[in-house]
Amino acid sequence: MLTLCASLCACLWALACAWRRTAGSAVETRSTESTDAVETTAIWWAEDGWVGACGSTIDNDKLQVGLPLSIYTDADAKSSLCGTKAYATNPATGASVTVTVVDGSDRDAFTTFSKSAYLALGGDADVGMLPIKLSLSKEANSAVLAAAAAVVDDDKTSSTKDSSSSSKAVVAASSSSEDAESSVAATSAPAKTTAAPVASTTVAPTSSFDSESAAAAAAASSKASAKAYQSEQAAILAASQASAAAESSQAAAAAASSQAAAEAAASSSAAAAAAASSQAAEQAAASAAAASSSKAAAAAASASAAAAAAEKEKENSSSASSGGHVYSGGYATYYTQNGVAGNCGDVNPDSAYIVALPTATYAGGSHCGQKVRLTRTSTGKTITAMVADSCPTCVNNSCLDLSVAAFTAIATEEEGMVEITWEFI
Repeated sequence: MLTLCASLCACLWALACAWRRTAGSAVETRSTESTDAVETTAIWWAEDGWVGACGSTIDNDKLQVGLPLSIYTDADAKSSLCGTKAYATNPATGASVTVTVVDGSDRDAFTTFSKSAYLALGGDADVGMLPIKLSLSKEANSAVLAAAAAVVDDDKTSSTKDSSSSSKAVVAASSSSEDAESSVAATSAPAKTTAAPVASTTVAPTSSFDSESAAAAAAASSKASAKAYQSEQAAILAASQASAAAESSQAAAAAASSQAAAEAAASSSAAAAAAASSQAAEQAAASAAAASSSKAAAAAASASAAAAAAEKEKENSSSASSGGHVYSGGYATYYTQNGVAGNCGDVNPDSAYIVALPTATYAGGSHCGQKVRLTRTSTGKTITAMVADSCPTCVNNSCLDLSVAAFTAIATEEEGMVEITWEFI
């Protein structure tokens, strides 16, 4: 009996130890697998080469994803979702990509992708954000793809209808032009006349095809009138030849009389032409000298501008660490501290006014403890906070990741991301 009791106690103790080991595991498990697609905003990692929560190295050339906090509920722990496939679709275009889970995001409304995956979805790297649908099953993604295809087909159908209507309008206009051409041809027969040709006036049609037809008819009519006029002039010329012969002798005498004057005029004209040529040569030389001077001035101005730009770049570079340089075009987001020390080495509460710098700006911790002044662009609200961490998921090098208290001082948690400017102080 005692042996049986001892064996039973040993079994219960082993079960209890096994339960404790399972309960103390750092791996987060999901209770259910979502079969529905979720609407989220895609962003991309501005820097790679670091290790995500799943233990994998972030690589912007691979198709990777960091799931939102609504799905990956503990961004600091390895999850059973690590290494699984997720499916992202751009509902506006139908562009879709299959990605591998390598990290968890500390935001509910944003899903972070590698740059190659973000671009495959049709995202603009400069904008940095793209509305998408995300699912963990092929079935849910198939439904999203079908809905996106329907939207694209509707757009194509609408475009085809507009094109068809335009084509019909063009055909109708062409038919109207042909009718107008026939009408002009029927009423434009040439007429014989003994009078000098008279310019005819034609009302300009509304289409280029009608204009060409009317012009052809008018040209035919003018040719007929010209022939009649030439016949008439030939008769007049024959009648006047006798008179012309008599006047010819008088004209010869007049020509001989004026030959000397013509020679003198020709000599004067040659001298004037030579003078004009000399003046033109002088002007050309002056223009060439001016052009050469302008090129030299332009080269000097270009060199001066290059030197000024280099000096400005030097000033910006030196002011980045000492204050004075204003970072614009960035966004403020927020993250929770969860009792974990930032990269600067200190543990801070969510109530502290602290910020995390983008990896490139963080510069290996050279700004730890330094103050920054940041302003929300749309409202002008301004706060001061201290650098305490780095942000490898920031959209660009002008972004900041804020503590909850610092972010809610200029925005609401529901907004999630707002545009800012900031500077070191």
